[in-house]
This record gives sequence, C-alpha cells and structure tokens, in this order.
Amino acid sequence: MTCGHTLPTLYEYYSEGGIKSSLEAPESGFKLNGKDITIFSGAIHYFRLHPNYWRDRLRKLRAAGLNTVETNQTFNFEENDAGEHTLDLLVENCGRVNYGTPKDFEQKKGLWEGPVIIDKVEQSGWEITALQFKSEWVKRLDGWKTSTMIEAENGPILVRGTFEIEGEPADTWIDMSKWGKGIVIINGFNMGRYFYLGPTKTIFIPAPFLHSGLNEVMMFEYYAPAAEVKFTDVPILHPRDKEYLRFIKKTFEENGLEGLFTTCDTPGSVGDIGSLPDVLQTATFSKDPEFQLQALKKLQPNRALMVMEYWSGWYDHWLDENHQTGLSNAVFHSPSLIRCPGREVDFQFPRYIPWNLHEPRKGEFDFGNGESFLSKFLDVRRFIKTAQEEDLLVIIRPGPYICTEWEFGGLPSWLLRTPNVSVRTSDPYFTERVKIYFDNLLPQLVDLQFIKGGSIIIVQ
Repeated sequence: MTCGHTLPTLYEYYSEGGIKSSLEAPESGFKLNGKDITIFSGAIHYFRLHPNYWRDRLRKLRAAGLNTVETNQTFNFEENDAGEHTLDLLVENCGRVNYGTPKDFEQKKGLWEGPVIIDKVEQSGWEITALQFKSEWVKRLDGWKTSTMIEAENGPILVRGTFEIEGEPADTWIDMSKWGKGIVIINGFNMGRYFYLGPTKTIFIPAPFLHSGLNEVMMFEYYAPAAEVKFTDVPILHPRDKEYLRFIKKTFEENGLEGLFTTCDTPGSVGDIGSLPDVLQTATFSKDPEFQLQALKKLQPNRALMVMEYWSGWYDHWLDENHQTGLSNAVFHSPSLIRCPGREVDFQFPRYIPWNLHEPRKGEFDFGNGESFLSKFLDVRRFIKTAQEEDLLVIIRPGPYICTEWEFGGLPSWLLRTPNVSVRTSDPYFTERVKIYFDNLLPQLVDLQFIKGGSIIIVQ
C-alpha cells in the first residue's frame, strides 16, 4: 500500500512563508513563527556520547515522538602539568561490617594491590593515614600554632578556637559561607558538613550542645579557611541575587542570542527566587504536577506553562538507600501534563553544555577544534546541526552552572580553587570569567537560532 501525500517536516511546516518570529509564550500556549506548537523534548549529553552515535541517538529521539532536543554546555576536564607532583587523596571512609582482618582497616579507596597509572606513568609511594575526629585523638594532636592570618593558610587544615556564652545557651546557626568545604565540631560533637557552593552554608547548633561560659569550635577545612567564624539567628537559604541573573541575560543578548529565554525552578517550593520579570519561568519537579503548575500559573498568569524537567527517579549513593520511585508515578501523571492546553512537557534525560569541558584550563577553549582526545566530543555546533538534520528543534542550557549530576555542576575546577570566589553570584571575578567563557561560546551559536534559519528555540 502506498500513500500519495507526504507530510512536511517540522522545519518545512514552521518555516513556510519565511521565518518572521522565533518561539513565543503567550497565555494561550507556545507559538513558533506564529503557529501553535507543543514542545515534547528530551536531552542528550553530547559530550558523554561518541560523535559517531550522535545522529543515531537523535534519530531515535525523533522516532519516539519528540520534536525538540535539549543541550547543555560544561566548562574543566583535564589539567596536565609537566614535572613531579605529590597527589593527596583525602576521602571519607564508610562504616565497616563486623568481620574481616586488620588489613581491612587500611582500605586504599580503590588503590589496592594494582598499580595506579596517570598519563601512562605508574604512581608509587602511597601512604594511608587514618583521621578520626574523636575528642581523645584531637587532644593528643601537637604542632598547634597561633595565627592572626588564618585565611592565608592552605588546606587541608584543622582550625581550633573558643568562644564564650553569657547566660543560657539558645539554638543558633554557624555561618560557614566564607569558608570552603569541611566539617564543624562544637565541644567535641560533629555538627555536620558545609560547602561554599551550597546547599549547606549554615549549620544548625542545638542549644544542648552548647553551655554557658567557654565553648570550643573546630573546623576541618579541605580548601582554605576564612578569617572568622560567625554565628547567626537565621540560616542562609536561597540568596536572591537578581543582579547575577540580569548579568547572564545581558551577556546572552550582547553575544547575539535572541528569542525566548527561560529559567528553571520548582515553583511550589521556591517561588520566583530564580526568575526575572521578563524571562519565562519554567518548572522542574518529580511529583504533584497539578500543584506545581498551579503555583507556576500564579507566578506568571499571562504566560504559557512549561515543564522543563519532569524526572521519575533520584540518585543513589554508595551504602545509601536505594531510591525506587517506580514507573507508575510517571505513567499516572503524564496524561494530565500532556493533555492540558498551554502546558509543554520536557521528558528529561539531562544533557548540557559544560563549561568545565570547554575551558579545561583557564583561558584555553575547546569547541571541537583542540588537540585533546576529547576534542571530537566537544563540537557543539556539529551536534546542533545534526539535530536539525534529524528534524529536531533545540533547547540549549549553557550554564554557567548546569546541573547537580555533572562534576562541580559544570564549573571548572581551576575556578573553584580561586580563593574567596563566590560562584553563582554577582561576584566580580566569577562574572568576569563567565563573560570571557560566554564571549567564546555564544557567538558560535548565533546562526544556529531558529530565527536565523537554525534549530535553537530556547536558551535557559
């Protein structure tokens, strides 16, 4: 049996008569070049997939009924310097079961009997040292020194100090936002971990762990200590650094990007914290779609609704619980997401444009034209063009922070080693480096936008 009529491709349909406008998001639903469109998209990490498989995977995504592919950019990957080096591996050990031999207590975290090879050179001379933060062990430590410039010290470092409380102690928080990464011990009790990238920048100290008079505070800092420790009545949650968001948008526009810009948050829990008034706010969640979309509708009543990320699972960690959300939850909620007018669904298998891949060393960029063995994985233009050839529209997510799944959130390790830098804020040094990276990346994407005859319809 044959059919005498061939349906137009996605690009033929939406470019018919010439391209006059890009993607728009009125209350009635999304429109591309003035025509209604429902966006069904999925993501592919082009840098995690061999380029020989790009077209095959894009073709499978299109065959699944999706019409848009989402991509993200990363920014560090390899940092090789000539010469001799000492490699320190600081790791947290896990609890052990009640059997084995004394040798089991000298676990090498993967450095067992076999050789460790870096750049085809076998490394040797490994020494294993156990660090237990017990009060008796700490009391036996010697070599303590007094410092008036503690911020000039390098980590890993153990820092100890005292403070006095007048009257009855109360519940409080310790502010570690100026420190790097480590743990806090109050009066011999481990209070937990902190990390300047978040989410834990303040640590709760219940009153029973404090006492009137002299108290001791100790920090084991991985990177570099700050000049002081502060106590506060309230925790640091989500800072509203709108200036940083405006900077990102302005840099997009200065580099020639246009059309529809979006942000992505969970509206039912964080509201409009990560949004701008003139940028489409999209939703990310794993459950309660009706609640989340109602919250999003209240935040922007005159715009189309879009689910940028709807995930049906969660991460497992070694010796942690196994998360089993089940397929039934996704199957149950999917019809209500798809059928409701004005809602667009991105069934996400995440993929990004990672900064730490495209700028592995400060000032050295690779977009598929470098000499590294990874270079062929980083040709983002080729990937986007291949998506268009397979009749797919494209959503790009250039960061600078891209996601929790990727190493350092996509931020380069050389940037994170910069003393006192505050990432994902309007910190001058951070925004300077972001602008340099974007000035190298974004001009390569301008002609790939839908309004220019390409495939990019959304920039997040």
